[in-house]
Amino acid sequence: MKNITMKTGYLSLLAVAVFACTAPAADSRPYLITVKPAENQPAPALHSFALAVHDGKWLIVGGRTNGFHRTSQPESTFPSRFSNDQLYVVDPAGNRLWKAALPAKHRLQLRATNMGYYQDQDVLYLVGGYGSRTEKDGKGDYHTFPTLTAIRVPQIIAAIISGNQEKIADSVSSTTDNRMQVTGGGLQKLGDRFYLVFGQNYDQKYKGAITGQYTFEVRHFRIRFDGHDLAIEDPQSITDPAGPGPDSQYRRRDLNVVPAVRSDGTLGITAYGGVFTKGGGPWRRPVYIDRGANGQIQVNVDKAFEQRMCQYDCARLMMFDPLSRTMYTTFFGGITYYYYNAQGELEESNLRNFMPFTGAITTVTRQANGKTVEIPQGPADGLPGLLGAEAVFIPLDGIPRFQNRADILDFSKLLARGKIKIGYLYGGIRALEPQVTEKDPSFASGKIFEVFLEAVQHQGRDDAVEGIKDGNNRLSAAFARHDAPAAADVYSGDARLFPPGKDSIIGRKAIEEFWKGTFDGGYVALKLETTEVRSSGDLAFEVGKFTLTNKDSTLSQSGEYCVVWTRVNNKWKLHRDIWNTLRKGE
Repeated sequence: MKNITMKTGYLSLLAVAVFACTAPAADSRPYLITVKPAENQPAPALHSFALAVHDGKWLIVGGRTNGFHRTSQPESTFPSRFSNDQLYVVDPAGNRLWKAALPAKHRLQLRATNMGYYQDQDVLYLVGGYGSRTEKDGKGDYHTFPTLTAIRVPQIIAAIISGNQEKIADSVSSTTDNRMQVTGGGLQKLGDRFYLVFGQNYDQKYKGAITGQYTFEVRHFRIRFDGHDLAIEDPQSITDPAGPGPDSQYRRRDLNVVPAVRSDGTLGITAYGGVFTKGGGPWRRPVYIDRGANGQIQVNVDKAFEQRMCQYDCARLMMFDPLSRTMYTTFFGGITYYYYNAQGELEESNLRNFMPFTGAITTVTRQANGKTVEIPQGPADGLPGLLGAEAVFIPLDGIPRFQNRADILDFSKLLARGKIKIGYLYGGIRALEPQVTEKDPSFASGKIFEVFLEAVQHQGRDDAVEGIKDGNNRLSAAFARHDAPAAADVYSGDARLFPPGKDSIIGRKAIEEFWKGTFDGGYVALKLETTEVRSSGDLAFEVGKFTLTNKDSTLSQSGEYCVVWTRVNNKWKLHRDIWNTLRKGE
């Protein structure tokens, strides 16, 4: 078992192990993502919509039915006839689609495009969005809506399926606040506060970079909603310390704002990509938004990393590995700065092909040591077409989540499952060529793809996780049987134990006698919970928690452990075992 009363020799060994495991063995991809068309295809062709999920069914609000706004049609703006004026419910497993008209009171705002949205349990919150505020398309009719809307998801899905228009209207609440007048930003939540990250305010007909005003802000606030009455509380904003302007990293819209887990397990928000720099390209440095221990909000730009691919709003998959403390964010296609040329090599945007549509799949990895690495899958392992822009990834129910969050998968629980289906890719813009024109237009996609994940074995990392899991299971089973020889067999021949308050115990025979004495003291049940694993070659270290009890639970100990494992004849063995006792009861 396992204590933190470390001896000098063990500290040296552990330091070597930690050093070896901290540096990544290689920047190889941790997994392979593949997609294939789903057998069932009940969804409408849309992009730039908002989406919520309940009981396997999708609620779709807003968005557009045409393609890329400036080249898919002769108009250079957002004609209202292509606004989505229906509410949709999609059941991908049951191959069913239901639709209903938007409630009249909220129709103009709910048909908007590029709303910020966030599903908080059973409520879908919508912010802003761009479109016409009348039934006309004149220059003065277009604007960004200054609106926060709350939709009770289970209720409205049931109402849409039953065709009850009165209950549909009763499921929607809204309030007006000019601070919500944002489109192309991202909405996320940390703790009890919502964060509206970057974006723009268009107050007239869209004309590229002419008519919109960047917010240059991270706005944050609390929402009070009792099911009908909706209010914004304690609104605040964070501005760029360097001030607004063309060089500000806060000058972004149409970006990927995603939830993230930091290496210490705390939740944060990361803003990837977005447009436009003063040179007309995408922003390439991520922006991290975190809450400090004192509740202070911190916004930091990663100056050590530049994202090469998929900077425009696209479908994305978030996974965290609590064992290696690594955050994975995978981007599906969209619009990119680097692209694969005809030779299959990554090439930087240029005048011949500037910020093209792409079907590439790429993963940004934020490692425990703070290093950020981008790992493209390669041109042969991309999407089946120029897809992904303004699309969504929807995880399956039943796939393990990190800390029960709906939007972050637990990668450590997917390692040993082989190739598995983890969700769907739906909607977005489908381009015919990297540079869309009237001759080569783009369209809204109604295609549903199944998404599969296959963990890739690299540098023995997955092998260590499985080997340590097996060793811990054998140790717990030996405790249950009072089998001291079996417990000792989990250790290497020259293993050492460091029990709390005692001299170290060296060698397998002495370890067997130690555990026999523990069993004679009445302890029979050992529960181990791994919280971290790092490995390099034939060494790994594990951190975790333990609980030790007797048959009727009248004796108990609990604490934490930090151990070193070594691989002996292709089997992982406990090599150094140290633990503390946080609670002991009799």
